Amino acid sequence: MLIGVAMRVVMLTTCLRNCRCLEPAGTEMHLLQSTEFLVFSGVLITSVWWVFGLYCKVLNRVPRHRQILERVMGIRWGWLIVLVGIGEMLIGVWVQTGWERPACAVVQTVIILTMNLLEICFAGDLLISAPRMVALNGLLLAVVWNWAIAQR
Repeated sequence: MLIGVAMRVVMLTTCLRNCRCLEPAGTEMHLLQSTEFLVFSGVLITSVWWVFGLYCKVLNRVPRHRQILERVMGIRWGWLIVLVGIGEMLIGVWVQTGWERPACAVVQTVIILTMNLLEICFAGDLLISAPRMVALNGLLLAVVWNWAIAQR
């Protein structure tokens, strides 16, 4: 299942990068490679990591995240949710630095795919919608990979 999701993300990213219909007339630059879109992508990616890290986990505004982590880990580790949240926030910081974008995209892909697999396998009943989560994370990864490999 993870391989299928990863392949769909790569195919979507390739499709988006090769889409000629988004290309302004008479230019070689694609909209998805424009500076404005890449800056917007970086802000969007960072926002996702910060909302889930700070709001949902560190501030515990969505207790379901703590329940999912406890179910996956098999033990009640209240402090672990804060560490996970801080880790997610650090990924957002990494995105904003722009340092080693492809490596940053690989780390995000591995983390998201691993979290999705563990959550579906061990805490599926706590998820609002597993298919929607996978679809939204696939869309996020398409944006991440476009941001990471776009020509700058």
